[in-house]
Amino acid sequence: MRAATRFPAMTNEDLREFSNEAGREREFILWKERFQLSAKDAGIPAGLLEAVLPQIRLEPKVLKLQSNQSEFISPIWEYVDAAMPPERIAAGKDAMAAHRNDLEKIEIQFGVEGSFLVAIWGIETNYGTKMGEMPVLNSLATLAFGSNRKPFFENELTDAFRILATTSVYDAKLCGSWAGAFGHTQFMPSSFIRFATSLDYGEANICKRSPVDALASAANYLRSFGWISGQPWGMEVKLPLGFDYLLADGSTEKSPGTWNRLGVRLPDNSRLPDCGNAAILLPAGCQGPALAVFSNFRVIGFYNRSLAYMIAVGHLSDRLKGGPSFEQAWPRYEQPLSPSLIQEIQLLLTSLGFDTKGADGIAGPDTMAGIRMFQARENLIPDGFATACLLERLRSASTSL
Repeated sequence: MRAATRFPAMTNEDLREFSNEAGREREFILWKERFQLSAKDAGIPAGLLEAVLPQIRLEPKVLKLQSNQSEFISPIWEYVDAAMPPERIAAGKDAMAAHRNDLEKIEIQFGVEGSFLVAIWGIETNYGTKMGEMPVLNSLATLAFGSNRKPFFENELTDAFRILATTSVYDAKLCGSWAGAFGHTQFMPSSFIRFATSLDYGEANICKRSPVDALASAANYLRSFGWISGQPWGMEVKLPLGFDYLLADGSTEKSPGTWNRLGVRLPDNSRLPDCGNAAILLPAGCQGPALAVFSNFRVIGFYNRSLAYMIAVGHLSDRLKGGPSFEQAWPRYEQPLSPSLIQEIQLLLTSLGFDTKGADGIAGPDTMAGIRMFQARENLIPDGFATACLLERLRSASTSL
């Protein structure tokens, strides 16, 4: 008789983890049942739901990845550096040459220059070499079940089923990123439904070996959000001594002529060209590069609202055309602040009367505005940049109340 195999006894922690995991799985099954009803009401065929929903699995690592997005938590210079290593710039130039004819057709039809599209392609999937290996339905269902944006991801999951029901080129095995985006240019399902297109007017396929449909779809996306043909995204500038840094908030727009009269210049000391109204942006404070950004910069933000991403796409598009790197160095000596420290800054600012409209640990526009107002009160350069020194100043100001 074969001896019984002995297993080590489960600890209390093991038991709690097992219980939590089993409970989460039961809740997920109940959630799928509720989703099935709402998806049917939204017009998704019952047979498709019955065939596919049982296959969908919970992916706990997706929820962990949600809170670790590099474009929101890394210092901006680290993200920009990682977005355009020399080999990516070289590969992007090769891709532009290989797809020159199609990119010209896309620009004629949609008004978006090919270098921007190839930059998005490079940053999103390294020119199609890293389109993601996560099952899209699993990712979307997990986020719809357990993220802090449940309604958004439930709608995306419904649209993913709608794609399966109405197209012939996608099936339930479709893979993409942990957040449910797929294809060369990483479209969410709702974006695919609204903007996916094909130059030959056939069925759009943004995952096939050729990236042409994906590039055309990205161009259609940007045009739909107001892309201005021929306008740059932005350009590096130099600010004069005595410049009013409260104007450099990324949203105060002036004509290039007005900025020129205020002493703003390009790195070679030439005047800003007439490309439409621009705002001055200091993504790393007064010690880092200063940028004049135009309307198209904000359009890039509809693709991904991260400031680091927006700058990376614009700057990579310039590098693909042979442009230089930023002349002004990034302040790499600054200590990176964790989300918890950014959250402390937000709470301190709000307590001092500079409302950041929330404390999410991300130094977005409202937080930068609060920092500028505090800096102005303290007779500091109001550049809106969150640093360790700023945090200490806020702590001191708070304790002196």
